[in-house]
Amino acid sequence: HSKTSYKETIFYSLEHDFLDTAQFTAERLMASNPNSPDATYLYSLVLFKSKRYKAAFNASGNYCGSHVGCSYIFAKCCIELKQEADGIRALLKTMNEWRGISKSNEMFSPDVNACYMVLSKLYNQVNDIQRASIHYANVLKLNPFLFEAFEQLCLMGVNVRVDSIYKFNEDIPDQILEEPMLNDDLDLSHVSTRKVSGSGAVFGFPSNQMTTPTIITSNEINDKLGYKSSS
Repeated sequence: HSKTSYKETIFYSLEHDFLDTAQFTAERLMASNPNSPDATYLYSLVLFKSKRYKAAFNASGNYCGSHVGCSYIFAKCCIELKQEADGIRALLKTMNEWRGISKSNEMFSPDVNACYMVLSKLYNQVNDIQRASIHYANVLKLNPFLFEAFEQLCLMGVNVRVDSIYKFNEDIPDQILEEPMLNDDLDLSHVSTRKVSGSGAVFGFPSNQMTTPTIITSNEINDKLGYKSSS
């Protein structure tokens, strides 16, 4: 069988929840291409779909800092295994690559929205409300119909102006919000955020979790997202 037929079988099996077939085929693909990051990604994906998170974590780990798919699955496993710092590092290492993937050309491959969503969840799990909210806002900027991002912003206590989310200012060029810089020695247990404020903002952040030197005001978020605030 060719590599293409293996992949087609894996995609079909995942789409229809034939997980045993997907795993068997992914193992055959790995045996034929033991040093292939793409084959490793598909194998890790199957393991993750089968809820074998530790196995998927180990399988994707070899390429989690260099391959978008592997870093994505690795990070998703980190959410389940409570190893948030490792997941954050993996996604940040490949960020320059996945931020350019506006729409994946292959089934089950992550795009920029999927990666931002996972990164947001990782930051949210360590109570870094500032960075989590920035990346959830980026998801809404790229696709306002992804309800999970809107819901999570609300659950975090961010005051989202619903009437502004779907009103785009076409005069303002698209711009993705950048998170505060992180050093290589992440100490996520001490990460916190400080209050941001501003009138007419799309996002108003909660006041009870706030303190870092990096300040992103509500008006800045409003302008960068390109939303029109209601008068």
